[in-house]
Amino acid sequence: MVSRGLRHTVLAIMSGRDVLVEEISGLVGCSNSEVTETVYRYWLKPEICDGAERVNDIFKFV
Repeated sequence: MVSRGLRHTVLAIMSGRDVLVEEISGLVGCSNSEVTETVYRYWLKPEICDGAERVNDIFKFV
């Protein structure tokens, strides 16, 4: 059994490093990625951030 604090830390770190939610789900013991997305939505890096970062990277060089 993993403590809640450690689980949240793992979720945040892995999500921040662009690990797929399906992989995170299995590692933290969720039955599927939908459960992970629902229960730990706050800790997962939002997809919108990825898109915004990519747009910023594109326009850095313009």
